[in-house]
Amino acid sequence: MKLHSSKKIVCVLPLGKGSNLVNILKNEKNINTSDSSHARGAIKKNSQFDFLPQETDIVTVIIDETIAEEIFEYIYYYAEIDKTPGCFMYQTHISDSSEFSLPELTTD
Repeated sequence: MKLHSSKKIVCVLPLGKGSNLVNILKNEKNINTSDSSHARGAIKKNSQFDFLPQETDIVTVIIDETIAEEIFEYIYYYAEIDKTPGCFMYQTHISDSSEFSLPELTTD
């Protein structure tokens, strides 16, 4: 089993945008190491005690560090992080990750 130095990219997106991003990464960038999950929370409205409920999608991508900057930039512009209120993303280092693959199945 080969260990890789990897990066984790996390994006918080509006509800309904996560699965589309995962599909785009798979189809356009051949990245199969991403997932989308649903979360809920609240954002501060006007005062200390005035909150609005907000549902989001959280996309997590584990990627080899050699292409992490390229993929981070691609996601940033594709998801319009700078133009969509409440969206943000970050990238962090993962010390080691393992590559797993399933064996090809044959029908006998």
